[in-house]
Amino acid sequence: MTLLSAFLLLSCSKNKNTQRQADSILSLSYSDQGMEAYGHSYFVERCSDGATIIIGEGTPDEMVFKTDTGIFNDLQVVIDKYRMYKYKKRYKQHLSVMDGNSWSFNVRYSNAELEINTRGENAWPKDGSIAFSEIVECFEKAVRKEGKTLNVN
Repeated sequence: MTLLSAFLLLSCSKNKNTQRQADSILSLSYSDQGMEAYGHSYFVERCSDGATIIIGEGTPDEMVFKTDTGIFNDLQVVIDKYRMYKYKKRYKQHLSVMDGNSWSFNVRYSNAELEINTRGENAWPKDGSIAFSEIVECFEKAVRKEGKTLNVN
């Protein structure tokens, strides 16, 4: 074995363990809060028999159901598409605002070094609103797949 092939073999092995992959997502949460009485919250967690989804936790329209792990594939596609793993820890508007919007986005992977934890107050990453809309669409797809109706405004 040449030195170059040994290096490539080790590089590939290392990269495989440090890549964010759908099958290594343990949980994902996204929430936003504006001027409404309730904000919106979306949570999914991997469990032994699939995935548990909680939408609108603590609200009158709270929805909890089980689904298959396909949602993790959909979510990872969005994370990769918008490079959400590159988001800063915090986004904040430079001017002080007493009202407005806040949001948080957290992803736990089986490798804790890959976790994504980001939030913002009246400020978002580039294309963040589009990315978060697509994250919500992943949850809406899971709701439809289970024959349920989502009651969030």
